[in-house]
Amino acid sequence: MKLGMVGSSEVARSIATGLLRAGNSVMLSSRSPDQPRETWSGQKPSLNDWVKEQKAAGFAAEAGTFAEAAAFGEVVFNCTLGEASVGALTAAGAENLRGKILVDVANPLDFSHGSPPSLSIANNDSLAETIQRAFRAPRSSTSRS
Repeated sequence: MKLGMVGSSEVARSIATGLLRAGNSVMLSSRSPDQPRETWSGQKPSLNDWVKEQKAAGFAAEAGTFAEAAAFGEVVFNCTLGEASVGALTAAGAENLRGKILVDVANPLDFSHGSPPSLSIANNDSLAETIQRAFRAPRSSTSRS
């Protein structure tokens, strides 16, 4: 199966690793695929370097833009920081997401006041509802009898 990952975080790479080892083709995406990633556990290789490592190990990994990953995947994973999800999915393109399953693993964590984080969306709304509103499927104009 061809799977698109909107994002290239540790979460995206962990999920992609399992999916690659299960025999799937996976395309991860990033705004800056050549930049190493700063994470809570230290610096990680750039997306392009990670993909090279996966290919050298015989796995079908690719790197691309958000739009390329969304177009590539039969199923698309949102692996972005919650506050960036709608922007990243907008860059992925509604036309590339239309009719596909979107697996949303993002969390609406707000680190602007340090750690521990708070939720950027809570109580009367959720990140999933925000994404659903932004990418609402058009209603069918046919009536049922």
